[in-house]
Order: sequence, then C-alpha cells, then structure tokens
Amino acid sequence: MAKIIPFRGILYNPKKIENISQVVTPPYDVISSQEQKKYYRKHKNSIIRIILGQTLLNDNATTQNKYTRAKEYFNEWLEKGIFLRDRKPSIYVYRQEYLFKGKKKKQIGFIALLKLEDFKKKIVIPHEKTLTRPKQDRLKLLQTCEINSSSIFSLYSDSTGQINNILRNTTQSSPAISLTDETKIKHDLWKITNSTTINKICAKMKNKSIFIADGHHRYETALNFRNKMKTKLPSYEKKGTFDYVMMFFSNMENTDLTILPTHRLVSSLPKKIFANLEKNLADDFQIQSFKQKEILFSKLEETKKNNICAFGMYKGDKNIYYLLTLKKNKCSKTQSFTHILHKLILKKILKLSTKKECEKKLSYTREADLAIKLVNKKDVRIAFFLPTPFIEEIKNVAITETTLPQKTTYFYPKLLTGLVINQIRFS
Repeated sequence: MAKIIPFRGILYNPKKIENISQVVTPPYDVISSQEQKKYYRKHKNSIIRIILGQTLLNDNATTQNKYTRAKEYFNEWLEKGIFLRDRKPSIYVYRQEYLFKGKKKKQIGFIALLKLEDFKKKIVIPHEKTLTRPKQDRLKLLQTCEINSSSIFSLYSDSTGQINNILRNTTQSSPAISLTDETKIKHDLWKITNSTTINKICAKMKNKSIFIADGHHRYETALNFRNKMKTKLPSYEKKGTFDYVMMFFSNMENTDLTILPTHRLVSSLPKKIFANLEKNLADDFQIQSFKQKEILFSKLEETKKNNICAFGMYKGDKNIYYLLTLKKNKCSKTQSFTHILHKLILKKILKLSTKKECEKKLSYTREADLAIKLVNKKDVRIAFFLPTPFIEEIKNVAITETTLPQKTTYFYPKLLTGLVINQIRFS
C-alpha cells in the first residue's frame, strides 16, 4: 500500500530571487563538469552549490568538503530568507510544457512524500540496476544535509485519469512559480493546501504500484539512510520523515510522456576483440551497413515497431553505420533489447562481464551525434545505439521483477532541481 503525505516544502523566496530560472538546475547526474562551472557562475545562490559542489584543494574527509559546504549553504540561505518554508503542508502540482519533434506536449504530475518501502514488498518497483559510486556520493550528501533537493520521477497507472483531473483543476489558477529554462521548456508549480483535495489524492494513490522512472540511485540512497537512522535512533516513534522521500508522480497513461534511449559507448578494447568484432557478431546478428546515419536510425525505429530486436553500431571506419538485427527476431516481455545488447555483445563478445569492468569501460549518452563525434575523436572505441523504449516494455519488465541494465531509459524532460526542497524531520 503506497502511503503518500503532503509536506511543508522549502522554496526559493521570489522577493530575494526575482528570476528563479537563474538558480535551478537539471538533476545532478546529467550535469557535465563544464555545465557545473556554468551554473556556479550563473548565480551565487544556485542550487548547484548544494547538489553538486566543487572539490577544493584543502578539502578533507570530515570537516571541510563539498558536502559540509552544501549544508552550510542550505542553512545560511534558509536563515537569510533566500529559502522560505511553506506554512502549510502541501502537495505540489508540477507541469512542464515543451516541444518534441515539432509537437507541443504537457507533462503533468504532483510532488509529495512517499513512505519508503523495500522493493521486496512490490509497492515501489524499480526497472533499472544501479551503480555503486553515485549511491555513495548521494548518501554522503543526504547524511550531511538531511534534505531531498530533487524529486525522484515515478509513474503510476490511472486509466480513468481521476488524479490528473484534480491536478488540471488546480492549474486553472495562477502558479506559485513559473519559469522557462535555457532549453525553452516551461515549468509551472502550484500548491494544493486544501486538506480535502489532498486526502482525495492520497486515497486514490493508496492501492497503486509506484514504478521508479528516474532516480533509482536516490531512492536506494534514501532506503540506506532510513536503515541507518533506524539503527541510530532505536526509540524512534515515527514522528519524523526520514522514512519518506520526495517524489514526483506521473500517470503512465499520459500520452505526453516522452522516453528516449540511452546509447552505449565502449572504450579500451583489446585489438584482437576489435579486429574480430564483425565475425563474432555474425553468430547472433544479421549485419547491414549504411553510409548515412539517418538511414540507420530510421531502420532502427522501424524494427522496434515490429518488435524485431536490433541495434545500431558505429566504430569509426569510413563513416559506415551498422544495423545489427538479432537472428531470433522476437523478444520476450521479460528480456528487453538492452538485456540482449549487454548479454550477447557487451558480455559475450566484448568481455565486459563484471560490474567493475562495465563501470570502467562503459559510458552513456542520449545524443547520437555526440556518440559519433566521440568515436571519430578516438575518445571511445565503439558506439552502440538503442531504439526508443516503449512505456509498456518498462512496465512489463518491472512487473516481472527483472531489472534493466543501468541507464537504459531517459525520461524527457528532466525535472528541475531546486523548485521544491524537503527537509527531513526527526521528531
């Protein structure tokens, strides 16, 4: 049973920060080192200083580091009124308006606190595996600052659209926050403080399964933090909120939900493996080559629509693009395209058989042109391109309790970090 509650969010004070777009950022895990520097320069009160601090020469493991500075920034901004805590517990309606392939879309959902549940209870359901390093980083930040600075992106099923109707009624009034970000995406935020409306939303969510779309690392980090706190505070009387996490909830039946593929980049391959690549691929795949990338990606999407498992590949040889089509054409509901790529190519042929090897030699991007550029520059050896995932595929994988390899999906657009902050209570 999913338990959802409102909370007194902490928001930027519009009297102190006139242009909120100057201080919010995308989630930490999509910010490059160059973008991090840009956000630092952009505004002295940017949320970047809390979510993705810079490492300095005199830092140490305990008293002075990016995590302790994040806590200092948060406390200082709260004390000086840069941040304001809402007086009433609220559920926050969040809408994004954007253009995708020439079509105007509106993604709508709500932000609230979700009671943390172990995955084995099947109330909160993951669909991707996670990496160790990001979880260690997020745990240090959470332990030091004791806040949720960005919402985990989750999905629920509501074919009747009853919850969305409540949210749309709320959007008839003026938003508390309205901004357009640097990528021309419009973000609007409303507050629901009426207890009757809040109770109605919480009641309708009670029997639903919650699918994690984006933020697996942060959810697992929140679980680890909760477990540590329960050990540390054995007399805990469940008055606090360390066993809750801030989450954005979106109806998976929303037709404006956009999912993009995340492509794989492989580096540091032995010469023998690279030289025999096409020969070894031929055991499991039919191989076609094209001199135009547009043809490759058109073919890739065409095969996906027909449930034919195929991948694109580019290895920098005279601008030739390859389509790798699995000889056993149909994929089962429990075996995703990404599973097959990892099993038959990355693990079997390229010998990336351990988690450590994958973390060392695999990188990811959703930008196909960037992947091609990196191969041409010899920064990476091979790029593998995945077709666009379907929401049904993700749901089926989650329900059957098989997790996809890390970074399989990219939900677009990303939720802004810093719109609402949840400060964890301990009493």
